[in-house]
Amino acid sequence: MAGVYYLAKLTYEEIDRLPRDETVIMLPMGPLEAHGPHLPLGVDFDGAVVLCDLAAELIAQRGINVAIAPAVPYALADVAMPFAGTVTLARETVTSLVLDIARSFARHGFKKMVVNCHHLEVPNLAALRAAAEAAREFGISVLVSRAIISSLPKIGSLLKGEHPELDIHAGETETAFYLWKFPEMVRSNFRELPPVWIDIRRKFQEGAKDFKAAGATRGYLGDPAKASAELGARLYRIQAEALADEVEKWLAASFGTGEGAV
Repeated sequence: MAGVYYLAKLTYEEIDRLPRDETVIMLPMGPLEAHGPHLPLGVDFDGAVVLCDLAAELIAQRGINVAIAPAVPYALADVAMPFAGTVTLARETVTSLVLDIARSFARHGFKKMVVNCHHLEVPNLAALRAAAEAAREFGISVLVSRAIISSLPKIGSLLKGEHPELDIHAGETETAFYLWKFPEMVRSNFRELPPVWIDIRRKFQEGAKDFKAAGATRGYLGDPAKASAELGARLYRIQAEALADEVEKWLAASFGTGEGAV
């Protein structure tokens, strides 16, 4: 029977008993990064962990073993560097870090790893994909999840803000997540924050290098005041379904496996 395992809580003997060919390693990631004046810097890696937890249960119900690794709390986060506390890694560092993690799991016989990074900065995703490609040399297949991106249209239909397609950082979506899972960590000023509608992708194409230069002077994009805990729960269940579906399809395409078998 398939299950969900947390590697940091197991002994090496217990991990050694996991069936290598029937287990998918999940690696949550996200940077220590500013998320407006109302949310803490840990939003992205907290989100990655919660999403892995939710999706892992769904994946296990489909007959697939999941072993969740501890979250990596750093990534490439150049766009938020003007704000105090943000930490960014060089692109090469991100690639080397994820590649080393994959290589370690490969040495222990694991053959499948999913990277669920909650930070969608383009160079960061490129660094992750480079690691996934290089990991093939060590006999391990790595999926860099796009479930958050693929679920954006469905999520956008549930947002109450005027421009849901621009609500991409510390706005209604991420504030709702924290109101749901970590309400004590949301600063009460979120209800007073005015919406910030900036086409950040266009600003970056025009030459802006970070959020401040693009006009997001307080480090958020969207309408945090519209957020609710109920919305957060709904949004993350949508993302979890998207991640579970993505993993199942990847396994079927890459390993010829279907529901109930790996």
